[in-house]
Amino acid sequence: MRLVRGDHVHLRPPRERPIGELRYREWFGPLRTARQITAERLAIPLPTFELGSVSAPDRLTTVEGEHAALIKIEGRFAQRPARRVIGIAFGDYTTALLDGMSIVPEHFAEFEATMRDLTRRTTLVLGTRRRRFVYQRPYGWHAIANVLITHYLPLDYPLNNSRITVYPALPLEFKGLHLFDVVLAEERGRGAAIIERAPAAAITTTTGLEGGRMRIVSQVPDGVPVANVLVVFEDKRYTYPLRLQVTADDAEQPSDEAFTRLWQSVEAIGAPVGVEEEVAQNFDFWAL
Repeated sequence: MRLVRGDHVHLRPPRERPIGELRYREWFGPLRTARQITAERLAIPLPTFELGSVSAPDRLTTVEGEHAALIKIEGRFAQRPARRVIGIAFGDYTTALLDGMSIVPEHFAEFEATMRDLTRRTTLVLGTRRRRFVYQRPYGWHAIANVLITHYLPLDYPLNNSRITVYPALPLEFKGLHLFDVVLAEERGRGAAIIERAPAAAITTTTGLEGGRMRIVSQVPDGVPVANVLVVFEDKRYTYPLRLQVTADDAEQPSDEAFTRLWQSVEAIGAPVGVEEEVAQNFDFWAL
């Protein structure tokens, strides 16, 4: 049986195949982590449910290339073994949620596989755009998020006047807005002279993403030299720009080491795959 109320969809299986039931919600609050969403769902009282174990989020990519995650929860419902599965698809500002449970152990594996498939096939129709991408944030640095741009400041800021900036990945057709040229124009715009411009060096992430690293040093009159260490990776669909700003004399200190660890961890955004006509069949199983 399928019940639809607003953006809520409740799906129940036919009696002859009690695989499990699930709820889907396309607009499930603002963007937050899979662990935060799981904690929110588990904090909602569910009569007769006893929590057992909660798995770490399993990272997925949807057929559209969006970030997603799957969490498996073991427990007991009305004294019977239960497996709850939460699937999350991440948009730019909101998330889509699949939350389902099976209480028939012989169907646990099939139910989990169905939830995984439904999560992968969740379609948000967001298209080609600026995108967040996956990387390891610098340990111990403060994060300041500004829409799709995130700045990281060291714990001893402003004594350590360093800043790491992670920009959104840009579709390749916007390659003309190159970070190197933008920073040069920015520095000249504030009256700084370019006193050093090292040629771009080829670099590669631990996942094989290729790009270039350039160091630009500028100085305003009577000011201290400032180094901008710029990194841009590129694949067939996106460019991935990052930036370290630091006092020139400190460019090879821990701030640069933290920045290096960050850019080495950058992962390419998953490419979309063809969505077959069978995409609706998993949902239709519950429809009468």
